[in-house]
Amino acid sequence: MSATLAARRLGLMLRRLRGRIGTLRVVDVAKAAGLSQPTWSQVETGVAVPSADHLATAARKLEATESELSTLMALRERAKRHEWWHDYDDVGSPALMKLIGYEASARNIQMCTGGWVPGLLQTADWARNAINLPGAKTRPENIDRAVELRVRRQALLDKPQVRLHAICGEEAVRYQPGGREVQLDQLRRLLESSAAGNITFQIVPFTAGLHLGHSSPYSLLEFGSGDLPMFYQEHAADAALTDSPVDVRRWRYIFGELVKIALSVEDSRRLMESILKE
Repeated sequence: MSATLAARRLGLMLRRLRGRIGTLRVVDVAKAAGLSQPTWSQVETGVAVPSADHLATAARKLEATESELSTLMALRERAKRHEWWHDYDDVGSPALMKLIGYEASARNIQMCTGGWVPGLLQTADWARNAINLPGAKTRPENIDRAVELRVRRQALLDKPQVRLHAICGEEAVRYQPGGREVQLDQLRRLLESSAAGNITFQIVPFTAGLHLGHSSPYSLLEFGSGDLPMFYQEHAADAALTDSPVDVRRWRYIFGELVKIALSVEDSRRLMESILKE
């Protein structure tokens, strides 16, 4: 369980405890804990982690049992742990940092990246050219660290219990960001990755026509411990991260439709091999 997921579980547990006392409002718990209402709202949504004293005081207001208090404190300790991605706060948006934190605890990841090679499968050179696009938000002096962050994220795929199903458009494997050699290395990387037992990689061909896979890149993350799935979508200016069941259901359905029109894993490999020969 990553610190990010622990903070989310802590917030959900606090909300459930508050809901158990029907008349208790967020402002009531915040006041009892000695915090402002906005700050306590951030605690309940997993954005902020309270001090042990604030949490203990709030737990009394919430009439938590000794067992529940012990669980709350354990989650708090886990949520406060420093994770490796926290060292990159200067080059990643808050939403991206949250995504990486959730990825670290995910068991199933579905990614649709349109005209981009999926970030978890990019080579360092492909990533560098993607991050360094004209008009991109990353400052020139931070490019190296942003690339390093993207590459380090990929280590989660070394865990056999983590399964990735990624879909992109044919244009993604035909682009030559940084030149021909970058494209060739990326194609070889994708062929190698698609042979791994825990990675499924498909390409939606040009012949499929228009489809919702051309929308902004997004990810669906599922956890193996009863936690609600998460939905993350990138935009040119910002990103959104939510556990809204409506959004999760909609984009899970869209992903399923894309699977139907995409080339099979075998045919996707054949397409990449043919591009390599070209």
